[in-house]
Parts: sequence; C-alpha cells; structure tokens
Amino acid sequence: MDREAAAEIFTRVLADNYIVAGFDEILDTLSDPSAGGFLAKDYVEPSRWFNALDREGQEHVKFLVREGLLSALHGVLVLADGATGAIEINDKIGALKLDVLIYNDDDEGVVGEPIETITLAPTETGMDLHDLFMSHVDEVFPATT
Repeated sequence: MDREAAAEIFTRVLADNYIVAGFDEILDTLSDPSAGGFLAKDYVEPSRWFNALDREGQEHVKFLVREGLLSALHGVLVLADGATGAIEINDKIGALKLDVLIYNDDDEGVVGEPIETITLAPTETGMDLHDLFMSHVDEVFPATT
C-alpha cells in the first residue's frame, strides 16, 4: 500500500470513528447522563443546563463541542506533520514521526513483525495529514453554525 492510500484510510478513520463518534457520545451523555457509564455523575449538572437551553443555545453548544474535538485532533496532526517545526524536549530538539505498521490478516490481531511500514507523517509528497483530515471532516461532519 502506498502512503497516499494509507493516509486516506487513516484520516477517514479518524474523522468517522473519533470525531463523529466522539461528538455523538458527548452529546448523547449530555442529553441523558445515564448513557454516560462511569462518567454519568460528571454530566448531571451540565445535562440539566444543556437540556434547559432553547434550540439555538443547544446548537451553539453542539458547534463548540464539534470545534473542540476538531481543534484537538487537528493540532496533533499538525504536530505530526511537522508543520509547527521542531519540538523541544529536555533542552534537545525532536520531531514526531507517524508510521502505520501493516500485519498479516489473522484472527489473533497484531502479532509478530509487521510485513510493511508506511510513514504517514512527516511527508514530502502528497497532502499533509491535517489537511487531508479536515477535508474528510468537512464531508462527513459539516459545521452547522
């Protein structure tokens, strides 16, 4: 698999499984804290407040939750892409590298040595992950406000 195909899959999974699913989970728990499992007690008061808002107020909260999720993950991808420059760690300079390790398809999950390593970031070719991610987000989860 080439880097572009792997980056496409990776950023789609992030958009679909983490942004959309995370948004749904937060809003479901905010609407009904009993859906929140171990976090339910933390959502009781915010839930009362959220449910007392009018429709417009709830839409603003949804917008802010969406933007918070996007900003956090986008920031991590910008860092992985090297778009922010070097990272200072203990008075030394470092950089991130994001690889996808490909394993044989078996019922035991990730076992043994990878059969392929694909570097997603940083890259000199193709779209940066943060840009590709945002293009997927705009497709599957457009802003409402």
